[in-house]
Amino acid sequence: MIPSGSRNPWKLILFILIVIYYVQEHQQSLHESLCLFAYGSSATISSESVIEITEEDPMDSIQNFSDVNAALEDSFFTIQNNYSKCSCQKQNKNGTGGGRIAYAILLHNERTLKNALPLFMSIAAPGNIVLIHIDTKLSFEIFKKSEMHSALKECPCGANILIGSEFSCNWAAWNMNEPTLWAMETLISNKRFINKWDVFINLSADTLPVYTPSVISKLFAPKDGPLYGTNFVTSSSTLTGLLPTNILLFPKSWHKREHYTTNPSGDYFEITYTEEGDSDTEGSTKTKRIEIHFGSQWVILEPKFVNYLVTSLRRKNSLPSMFKKELITRRKGITDEVFIPTLLVHLEEFQHTLPVLTDDGYLQKMPQIRDIRYERMDEHSPTAFGDVMSKKQRYEVHKESGVENSKPWGPYYLGVYDLADIALSGALFIRKVSADIDKNLMNIFPVEDVDQIPFIEWPNHVKVSDRPSWYIHTDDKTYEQQFYKEYLLFINDAKNLRSLASLSGLKFVDDDDDF
Repeated sequence: MIPSGSRNPWKLILFILIVIYYVQEHQQSLHESLCLFAYGSSATISSESVIEITEEDPMDSIQNFSDVNAALEDSFFTIQNNYSKCSCQKQNKNGTGGGRIAYAILLHNERTLKNALPLFMSIAAPGNIVLIHIDTKLSFEIFKKSEMHSALKECPCGANILIGSEFSCNWAAWNMNEPTLWAMETLISNKRFINKWDVFINLSADTLPVYTPSVISKLFAPKDGPLYGTNFVTSSSTLTGLLPTNILLFPKSWHKREHYTTNPSGDYFEITYTEEGDSDTEGSTKTKRIEIHFGSQWVILEPKFVNYLVTSLRRKNSLPSMFKKELITRRKGITDEVFIPTLLVHLEEFQHTLPVLTDDGYLQKMPQIRDIRYERMDEHSPTAFGDVMSKKQRYEVHKESGVENSKPWGPYYLGVYDLADIALSGALFIRKVSADIDKNLMNIFPVEDVDQIPFIEWPNHVKVSDRPSWYIHTDDKTYEQQFYKEYLLFINDAKNLRSLASLSGLKFVDDDDDF
């Protein structure tokens, strides 16, 4: 409101100057008042105008995963923009125009807890949901002391995060499905996440995204994203590439086909189920012949299918529930690689959501994509047809790394020599990665464009040596003398070398000049 008499230009100028002075003098208090109004009394303003948690940080007094989630939810607005000290990934402003990604990170031991940190920091961004399932075999105390806990406390980077520790998983058992199904149920039923995501992606903790959150978001944008609405349930490590592989395509002697043989006339299940009605007991009863299809437990799913699967599993007589029951009753293994892929192939209303491929196996919508997830799998073991898929070298686990060996058939750990193949594959994610094997990958990914991936291939006929140990012999013992390691390398004169050894109380092993 302009005071009376303000038609006098000098009085108007004086009034404007007074307003400017007042705003400048009280800018900090006004800023604090607005932030307190928006974020509550737990927020303070740092010298860098970054909203941070106060000294009464609820994350410091947590005793279990429920406390972690409560603290994350309470402090979501107060720490989500703390980019000044975190290497947060950029995202489209307010997620406008891009797809909202709901991630599930699955980790089960200390190694994957450690590996999950670079993955988390690569996908945490405004508009993204990150659900983390921690195997119950991993204690809460180990988690609390981890760098992952520190990152959740200090650097959530605007992501909406929830942690669960509900299941203990055993390799090849049905419970390998449970963390993924838990994540889907959470997205459908938890009010924090309902209708706030456009695609669901589950990832092993030893995974890295190839591209930044902004790039991934654009690919799955509901309006014009080329990958939006497509269900990916496998990658090119299967026989049929980006499509699930029918068990009947494999030789009868192949172990997975033998395992899923259910009757002499063919490898299929006959599932009797009830269609959805007004209650669990209503609806027409049908029988469906189901042929097992192999894919992967690592999936990218659109919301309609996730909603169908979650709501169907709540009904004990639905097709997914009865199929699950048959798999468990018949003690079938590796069900995490067949449950979702097989259902998608047999559900008429979702068959059109599977990828459409070119004749040479690339994605029709994006012909540069051959793999959604790049893995090195079954390359140094015979396939179902007796072939070896690759003659390239691979990274082996050194005993001092503290990392468990890969299974003979993979997936094998990746490193910089795999970068060229990663670029050529068009993959969105890579697995397995570990800083204890090759941390260079963490320094490269994620990127904005495929051209930013160094085109480094495996060298021919090169063998990497073990780490060198520098030993100096004395009269009665052998000692590793790190002090002399670099210094002695630069001394070429035998006389000076002998003099140095003499001063050190050492002597040459033999009469030659080799020390």
